[in-house]
Amino acid sequence: MRQKWLGIYTETGSVTKTALRCGIARSTLYRWINREKEQGKSKLSDKSKRPSRLANMKVTPGIETIILNLRETRKWGAQRIANYLLRKRIKLSAMTVWRVLKRHQVKAVVQ
Repeated sequence: MRQKWLGIYTETGSVTKTALRCGIARSTLYRWINREKEQGKSKLSDKSKRPSRLANMKVTPGIETIILNLRETRKWGAQRIANYLLRKRIKLSAMTVWRVLKRHQVKAVVQ
């Protein structure tokens, strides 16, 4: 479809007419025109939408060990462990800490 849009654009020479004819937004057509100019016709296929940095990469095996040790020795919950790690300059949310604990099947601390 994208090649067809660009073909119609080269015929008409007008972004507005092409967008109306194809039923797409002008901004979309401009995006594909620029992409063709920069990268050529072979790069008109879909790009991956996967983020370049994943949240799971934040938690290294060393950090997991620290979290599990704090839970075992001090019986702290996820929020308190996250606050402790923040003071040690390791920024993790309480939810991330909770996921680590859940992944290792650590039981809840009942008080």
